Amino acid sequence: MLNRRDIQAVIFIGALGILLMFSMSYTSQKHIRDLQDTLIVSNDNPTWVSSSLSLEHHNLVKSLALYVTGSRQITKDTVRSSLNSYKSRYELLETRYTEKIETPTKPNGTVLPPDTHSATLSLTVKNLRNNGMPTLARAESLLATLQPGDYSTFFSIHDELETLADDVVLFQINAFEHDRYLDRVQVTLSRKLNNRLWYAYLSIGLGIALGSLVLIMFIWQKLKAAQQLENINTQLLMEATESARLTSELEYRATHDSLSGLKNRFGFSQAFAQALSTGTGTHGLCFIDLDMFKIVNDTSGHIAGDALIQRVAELLTENLPNSAIFGRLGGDEFLVFLQNCDRTNFEKTITYCFDQMHPLRFSFGGKHFDITGSFGAVYFDSSEHNLQSLMEIVDSACYEAKRSGGARVQFYTGEDYYIQTRRSELGLVGKIQHALNHDMFSLYYQPVTPLKGSASDTSWEILLRMIEIDGQPLTPNIFLDVAERYGLAAKIDRWVIEHVFQWLDENTAMMENLNCININLSGRSVGDPDFLGYIEQMTLKLPVDTWRICFEITETSAVGENALGFLLRLKELGYQLALDDFGSGFSSFGYLESLPVDYIKIDGLFVRDMESNKAHHEFVKAIHTVGKAMGKTTVAEYVENQRTLDMLRSLGVDYAQGYHIAKPKALPRTTRSKHSQLLPA
Repeated sequence: MLNRRDIQAVIFIGALGILLMFSMSYTSQKHIRDLQDTLIVSNDNPTWVSSSLSLEHHNLVKSLALYVTGSRQITKDTVRSSLNSYKSRYELLETRYTEKIETPTKPNGTVLPPDTHSATLSLTVKNLRNNGMPTLARAESLLATLQPGDYSTFFSIHDELETLADDVVLFQINAFEHDRYLDRVQVTLSRKLNNRLWYAYLSIGLGIALGSLVLIMFIWQKLKAAQQLENINTQLLMEATESARLTSELEYRATHDSLSGLKNRFGFSQAFAQALSTGTGTHGLCFIDLDMFKIVNDTSGHIAGDALIQRVAELLTENLPNSAIFGRLGGDEFLVFLQNCDRTNFEKTITYCFDQMHPLRFSFGGKHFDITGSFGAVYFDSSEHNLQSLMEIVDSACYEAKRSGGARVQFYTGEDYYIQTRRSELGLVGKIQHALNHDMFSLYYQPVTPLKGSASDTSWEILLRMIEIDGQPLTPNIFLDVAERYGLAAKIDRWVIEHVFQWLDENTAMMENLNCININLSGRSVGDPDFLGYIEQMTLKLPVDTWRICFEITETSAVGENALGFLLRLKELGYQLALDDFGSGFSSFGYLESLPVDYIKIDGLFVRDMESNKAHHEFVKAIHTVGKAMGKTTVAEYVENQRTLDMLRSLGVDYAQGYHIAKPKALPRTTRSKHSQLLPA
């Protein structure tokens, strides 16, 4: 059954069909009228004009011929009358055909038979208009003196008329052809008119049929749609339910960390802002950074690191109140927010959480780790801080806890000396970046002297200074740790390698009295495939044998996940390797045996006071003994007096390095560097 709205739709569709039918009929009728107008051929057909012009030309020539031969039937007035009649035809030509003769056209761009005569006819008419009257004027002037038997004047007149004869004949021929062309146009337009009439009747019939068909289709579709409506509504309800579920899941993923299940940075910021929207109350915020996370990742892989993150998230959830807001910022960094609490309760809660984590026994793949964390916490009034200022405080407090050895809680008490230190470090990061961008580093060297053998076995360790804007050099202990923490150490390593290789290219002769050049690599560079590729490329430019270069790596960087493969590849290239600061890290002597290093550099912490510290003396002796048993060459750093040097020589240590032997000196800058001056040691 059709309801009221359906009936209105039927009436509307019917009216639309009738309107379409009348529109098509009107369009066809208008086209027919245009065709009928076009079928009316102009009365200004040039055929009769050309014929009369040709006849008058012939009559004038004939009259002149009869008159000059003395025919009594022709008088000069007769000739003059014939000339005037000829002139009248030219006057008519100038009046009727002042414009170019155009090809007929039909409305709507109907293509007519090709017209090849209108242009020629227009040109002929133009020539006749331009030449006719002046020529006849000259003929009339000669006619005034013409007498019977005066053939000289006759031929002069005849010559004048002959200049028009060809154009008159061509005009007549083209006019005839143009007339035939108009006949073909009439035939074409007549056929088109008949077709348009047929199309008009067909349009009316199609309009009626189309309206009926649309009406039938509308009713059929309406009935079919009604049958399917219930199924569609059911399906839409199911899709709406699924869409709501997906929307909820997307919202959760947008605000939560997929690995730990805690809030991510965005979700934590939202929850924090909502909690502090009232602008009143006292709260606590704690920043947690795991101390051993990199070791777990490097020694057991990222799967182990992910498992550790999940374990820490569980520990936080288990040991902190339900009202606390947890968040993982990324990597091994976590945030804990306690709302509307007093200072004592906040500090007790954070301390309890810290105690539960220290140490956190974590096992993976048969390896066991004691995980600790550095906590930076602040108790604050919401009216005095925002998230940005609080993050700066807790980040700095956490950094202070980590700098102090880690595995501790640093509560912010208002004394912001470590915050100032943190800001100072961030300022130093900008200086390091500026130095990299503007080549503001300088290379120094310090000899590594053999304690037995010839002086030609001496090596140089390359050291680095950063040049400040005022030209003063900064020693590595000021900026290298900061560069390592903020990801700039690898860029500095590339700068050193590039400039050392340039220096060797210009000072190759100096290597005749040296064993090798030692270059330090940061922990970020060791194990990095991109950095290894860089060394492989630079090896192609090295002007000396690769064994003349010894790369020094720290004990902690040598235990990374990809470090062993990295070191083996350097050995394949022919480079020598030295394990720097041995004894300060956590490597065992057993692990040392697996490292492909040529030199062991004993940490200067034990060397510098071995003459007064018996334990350090024995430690140096043990490192040297084990190193020699493994076929390694030993080097003692920080030799600051003759007594220490003698003790090292008596122990059999191979090389020594320190201020007692030689202080660092500046290398000459290469000609390709922006700075050519030598800097003071």
